[in-house]
Amino acid sequence: MSMGWSSPMLPYLTSKESFINITEDQTSWISSLLEFGAVLGAIAAGKLADIIGRRRSILGFTVLFLVSWLLLIFTRKLWCIYLARLLAGVASGAICVIAIIYIGEIAEVSIRGALGSMAGMPFTVGVLIAYIAGSVLSYTAFAIAGALLAIIFIVMSPFLTESPVWLVQKNRLTEAGRPLRKLRGTKYDIDNEIAFLQAEATDRHSREGGITDLVRTKAGRKALAISLGLTFFQQSSGIGVISFYTVTLFQIAGSSTNPFMATIIIGAVAVVMELLTTLLIDKAGRRPLLILSGMGTALCLAILAWHFKAMNSGNEAITYGWVPLASLIIATITFAIGFGNIPWIMNGELYPPETKAVAGSIAGVFNWGLQFVVVKSYPFASSKLGDSVVFWTFSIFIFIGGIFAIFIVPETKGKTLQEIQVELSK
Repeated sequence: MSMGWSSPMLPYLTSKESFINITEDQTSWISSLLEFGAVLGAIAAGKLADIIGRRRSILGFTVLFLVSWLLLIFTRKLWCIYLARLLAGVASGAICVIAIIYIGEIAEVSIRGALGSMAGMPFTVGVLIAYIAGSVLSYTAFAIAGALLAIIFIVMSPFLTESPVWLVQKNRLTEAGRPLRKLRGTKYDIDNEIAFLQAEATDRHSREGGITDLVRTKAGRKALAISLGLTFFQQSSGIGVISFYTVTLFQIAGSSTNPFMATIIIGAVAVVMELLTTLLIDKAGRRPLLILSGMGTALCLAILAWHFKAMNSGNEAITYGWVPLASLIIATITFAIGFGNIPWIMNGELYPPETKAVAGSIAGVFNWGLQFVVVKSYPFASSKLGDSVVFWTFSIFIFIGGIFAIFIVPETKGKTLQEIQVELSK
């Protein structure tokens, strides 16, 4: 919901009805400070979760979410809005890291993959809820809804067990039994799993590697280049701009559909595609979907760029008011099937266990940092160059991303870690 907040709220904050007068540059900071905070949160999350535990870390960052919403409810100063967005960003970046770790550590082996693949669903649902709430609720009521969600989570926190994996890593074996019984059932034999977790913790500690281990081998360097390359094209496609400025884009583009309704439609399509993509990825493979995603999204963004160009030249483009919604719906579909999820999936497939953690941290920081740059620079680029040039640029970048998938990205579908490492070493 914090991610989706700016799309419906920025039009209000820049309107005559707003309680504050903000400039174009201030608008860009309100949108982008979340990403900047997310970089800080992603850097700190892993280490903090290792020190104080997964459960306390999740609750701590949920409190940050609550504080960010309370600032929006009770304050009307610009610096307080900045601080609220920064805190929400720190919490967002941290939760994105810790939640995935936590899910993997509490899940029984047979459902670990399914639960992990579902982790993106609450993200898209939350953005959709924000789009809907922003269309019907006031600025303050929206923030109250966000605060209530955080409060409900905190109230239900007694049901949130500590990770048994973390407890075993800290050699708190007696305590590890309690969450295992709660998670697996009272009749479950926890001794075998605790013994397995002990052996796994010892093995992981002996093999844990850093950045030096990652770049020392040709396979490691190539995996890092592919991972960062996919992340670069993912964010340079302008997906952050589309997510954070959706309502504004539809207003600028002269959409024949109500901008708030059009934004809700885009959010709903993203939720549906999150479900379908999970089914498609293992059937079609990674490379074909990335190629189709790059080419298809590039075409849709090029059509939108043409629409902006036609509007600016006075060619009565308003006659084609359906173009913005149609192009962004199809762009959402094509982006979701490839560049939306596959860069994160391949980030978990390209690296051996000993360097997976450090590689994931690098990719996370790079992703949030790049999104910050794109979202922050959009208002300036839009006013100086025009939206036509901006979206032509996005189209070209994601098209090059499709070319990158053709010639650089290996297919990892159905391959073991060893087979992937051999291919990367060629």
